[in-house]
Amino acid sequence: MPLEIPRNSVREPDGDLYTLLIGISYNDSRTAAPLPYCGSDVGKLKESLDHFGAKTTTMIDPTKSEIIKQRRVLADTVTARDRFVVFLSGHGCETTQANAGICLVPKDGELTSVETLLRIDDVIDIIEDRCAGLAILVDACRIDPRQAAK
Repeated sequence: MPLEIPRNSVREPDGDLYTLLIGISYNDSRTAAPLPYCGSDVGKLKESLDHFGAKTTTMIDPTKSEIIKQRRVLADTVTARDRFVVFLSGHGCETTQANAGICLVPKDGELTSVETLLRIDDVIDIIEDRCAGLAILVDACRIDPRQAAK
């Protein structure tokens, strides 16, 4: 039996849709295998989100500090009525060092140094309490990125 949703139970959100789309290709990386399609994935997703009137910020091959800075700018911009989507495309890893958990490897990230990785929780924490809804989409394996191209 199909799920029936009463028409009056779904309403349009009052606020705006903000998106932060991050793609990291590692073309110049010394520690991670290249991922040639991350940038084009971000571009195609942006095109789709433009149809919904999303206020989109794209970042191609950013460093950790660039991501942190942009995250702060956007966190200060969104209101309690807005929705927020973060898309991360690149290498990921999971570590127990310093309770880091699941991380994205930024352009300048070093797998042997947890301080250089971007914790997914750090992306979520600063934004989730400031908006009506938050979705995080991660297109990353949790394997050793040094081995990905082999």
